[in-house]
Amino acid sequence: MQGNTKFKGKKTVYNLKLPTGSRRLDPEQSKLPIVPREHHLGYYAMVAILTAGAIASWAFVTGGSIGVLVPVKYGICAAFFGCVIAYGIHGYMAVVYTRWGTDASVIGRSVWGHRGIYVLILGIGFPATYGWGSMPMIMLGRSAATVADSAGAPGILGTWQLWSFGALAIGLLITYYGTTVIDKISMIATPIIVILIVFICVVLLREYGIYDSFNTSPGDIPVTRHNYMVAVEIALGVGVSWIFLLSAYTKPALSENASYTPSVLGNGVAWAICCIAPMITSCMVDLSDPVEALAAIGGGYVIVWLVMLAFANFSSVMVNPYFLSCNLQSMFPKMKWKYCVLIQTIYAVAIIFPVFYDQFGVVISFIGLLEGPAGCIWALDFFLNKRINLRHCYAKGEQKKKSAYWYWHGFSVPAWVGLICGTAFGIWHYNPWTSDIKFEGLFDLFGAMLPASFIGTAVYFILWLALQKDWRRKLDMRATVDEFVAQKDDNAKYI
Repeated sequence: MQGNTKFKGKKTVYNLKLPTGSRRLDPEQSKLPIVPREHHLGYYAMVAILTAGAIASWAFVTGGSIGVLVPVKYGICAAFFGCVIAYGIHGYMAVVYTRWGTDASVIGRSVWGHRGIYVLILGIGFPATYGWGSMPMIMLGRSAATVADSAGAPGILGTWQLWSFGALAIGLLITYYGTTVIDKISMIATPIIVILIVFICVVLLREYGIYDSFNTSPGDIPVTRHNYMVAVEIALGVGVSWIFLLSAYTKPALSENASYTPSVLGNGVAWAICCIAPMITSCMVDLSDPVEALAAIGGGYVIVWLVMLAFANFSSVMVNPYFLSCNLQSMFPKMKWKYCVLIQTIYAVAIIFPVFYDQFGVVISFIGLLEGPAGCIWALDFFLNKRINLRHCYAKGEQKKKSAYWYWHGFSVPAWVGLICGTAFGIWHYNPWTSDIKFEGLFDLFGAMLPASFIGTAVYFILWLALQKDWRRKLDMRATVDEFVAQKDDNAKYI
């Protein structure tokens, strides 16, 4: 399957008899690939879904972190450059997920090796996603606690952790029941946050005017190229942070174009647009926390804003636990769904120690220095090796060691050496925690994430030419997604 593959399909739902009773199972939750007849999301449906993913609380934190660094007019440029460029590169992975209809944890074995993909997802992807997923829970908790304090509620209701743990419990319950409930809540929460963003922009522009809103410098921070590039690093970190969740969104698309372009528009362009309102708010009061910034600037609207923000976060609370549960079931097929969901209580650690939320700019820069090179290597490998043997990806037990994607003890040397070299250079060149920079001129022009990604990809490409090019392109490609069509009709094998 090459080029802009198009499928003709419809939404398929399997009603299965499980020990706990009857349960609907969507194709996206399967451990096997989505077959051609099951691709059901067209171009505009994908735009809507991926834009809804961007119109979330995470955009508020991103905008707040950028807004305390540079004036809004520069922050908008940084947000668009970082989110769109990063996603434009990594978005090529969406094409492959749609073409083959399978999960990143499966098809990623062709890039990183059978063991390597587990190390990558469990070592980098899961910790980063737990941090991301904790943010809407914390924001909901702080918004609700601020409203409770303003309303004179009893002291315990002013404890934000209480609200955050409540949100986590509700999110896990909804995750257990799957996409049906999530879709319904998202249809309510997404319009609320759109209205909130527009509401904030209108009030701020009326209060401060267009010129002051876009040109005021945050606090006493001078406008320098260095500060601008730090803002770009944050935006790039956001843009590259979707590599482990991308397959869950894009594999049901009807065509490769309906997968790639909506990805860039939704998680790139829409995310940058959603950053503008919180960017203005944080810049005006010099506070990066969106809840504190709204409370400081809200005036008579503050209660309304915070209530809307709390409600809008419910859809965000559910997204990451659901996709992490799906990933766990893909990687560990014998694990029951309820245990996959139960493991998501790990989010409690991120609520108790809210480092990701409180130090978002620092943490997302570190994540970008890991996931930037990883995503570029991943995308380049898919581009160089356009054909993938699913039989080798799905090999189990002793067959894994005989598969083409076992590589060296289960690890692909070019991919892992490239990732280590790229990340090591990036952190050596720029330490986000201490703000130590080795080459000021290089950082002011290109930052750290782009050079790290370039070096990592270059090392990978050289080693790929030397070690893998010839034999990977000669792999037997008779095993395609069509082999799994018959298994899809057999519920015993399907689950």
